[in-house]
Amino acid sequence: MNPDGRKEIGVGFTSWSIERIRTGAKTATRRMPRLDKINKHPNEWTYLGSHSKKAIFQHEDATIIRVNLTASPGDRIWVREAWKIASFMPDDPIEVQFKDGVCIAERDLPDDSGYEEWWERMAVQSTDELIKMEWPHKSLDDMYVWKPGKSPLKFRPSIHLPRRCSRIDLICTGIKVEWLKDITEEQARAEGCDPSDYCEHADGSPVYRNAFFKVWERIYGIDNPKAVERNPWVFAVEFELEEDRSE
Repeated sequence: MNPDGRKEIGVGFTSWSIERIRTGAKTATRRMPRLDKINKHPNEWTYLGSHSKKAIFQHEDATIIRVNLTASPGDRIWVREAWKIASFMPDDPIEVQFKDGVCIAERDLPDDSGYEEWWERMAVQSTDELIKMEWPHKSLDDMYVWKPGKSPLKFRPSIHLPRRCSRIDLICTGIKVEWLKDITEEQARAEGCDPSDYCEHADGSPVYRNAFFKVWERIYGIDNPKAVERNPWVFAVEFELEEDRSE
């Protein structure tokens, strides 16, 4: 829980999604956390409603399962994204770089427990990586140097982005439980889809739902060729941008 009373939840987003969140084109996301058991055979389950921040499902054999909601209205969703170390100077905050080249300094958090250990670990790992790649550029005081936004270090998975290094905060404004294919044209547009990149009506007008399904297949279809056809249960989360520290 944050000092302002909001519950904070870290959620991973792709670079494609982050670009659209930052421009205001994406204000919704559909997720399936903790729905694995139900989505093995989604058509065998019925959604009964939500209570105490849990979604309640009933199976054909009368089995009841309660699943924690991804978020609730008012919760703060901080965006996890791919990142790498952009700068680590003694006595200075660590800077991180994102895939769009934006660099930001870590922020102070009320709970600093474990920070010094984390800083030391990042510095050691980054130094080892630079040594292995034989990075040639050093300053007069023997510090590794590179141009801003051009860190040679490798990107790290979004799941490992620390809260103090996140740049985008969202506020959950609503959540629904529904079948994937229940998405409307308006909702698909809120997902940030650009239909001109994917498909069109026979008469030439774009279809946001079909564009959304193409994006869904691109993300989830690698391990599941029938990612859309199976019509899984999803949490449909709506949000608004609260803060973007890129600016």
